[in-house]
Amino acid sequence: MGDLNCPLCGSAYEADQLHPIRKDSDRWTLSVQCFCCGTGSLITTPAFMADEFISDAHNQQTLLPLSVDDVLEWHRLLQRFQGDWERLWMTLQCSS
Repeated sequence: MGDLNCPLCGSAYEADQLHPIRKDSDRWTLSVQCFCCGTGSLITTPAFMADEFISDAHNQQTLLPLSVDDVLEWHRLLQRFQGDWERLWMTLQCSS
């Protein structure tokens, strides 16, 4: 379907952020909310461009469980952290 970016902050949308609202005979209306800045948008796209994407997005596997290494990495990060929690969260969300 191509690259879709937030109109406010420019962050790329991930497939799991796009949610189908309605399908007409020739187009899809999708809702999306940016994980970085929280901006919500509606997107209208031709059906032929979105049909496969929407099917793929709904067939994605769930996230893997956290490993011990994941927990230890976060523990070390939080031990060193001395700053604004909101800024940290936004940095982590927007770096992917």
